[in-house]
Amino acid sequence: MDFADFSLLVEQHGAALYRFCVRLSAGDADDLYQETFLRLWERRRRVDAGGNIRSYLFTTCINLFRSARRRPTPLPLDELPDRVSTLPLPDVQLERDDEIALLQRCIAALPEKMRVVLVLHYTNDCKVGQIARILKIPPGTVKSRLHKARALLKQQLEASGYDTTTL
Repeated sequence: MDFADFSLLVEQHGAALYRFCVRLSAGDADDLYQETFLRLWERRRRVDAGGNIRSYLFTTCINLFRSARRRPTPLPLDELPDRVSTLPLPDVQLERDDEIALLQRCIAALPEKMRVVLVLHYTNDCKVGQIARILKIPPGTVKSRLHKARALLKQQLEASGYDTTTL
């Protein structure tokens, strides 16, 4: 892979990867995004350019995120930056800023395993099989985590006073 191929991959997958990074860790999204592409560049000779680069990027991003989670995070999850509210949200079109902030807090409060699956599925339009390959888990586990994540998200929204009958 030469620099032109690498630049094309950044152009093709950069926006989706950045949205994913923001959903995983808003405070570290820029660093996570850059580290992921840096890792791709470092391993460019070993990565199959004809293979599924998108899966490789998301898998690398998740692994970097997990290794960074062992270190303390400088930004509390309830202090998400304003730019997060401009990104597409999963499954629901929210109109007011307070509803967007509520949804962001509820997503951030989900357990990591469920949050990752939810974000991959709704924000990055990954199918169940692709998520299973990225996370190296069975498709049934992906489906189960999606179901549990939706249920927890609904409970959190209802507990916060949001009317979920329109969902």
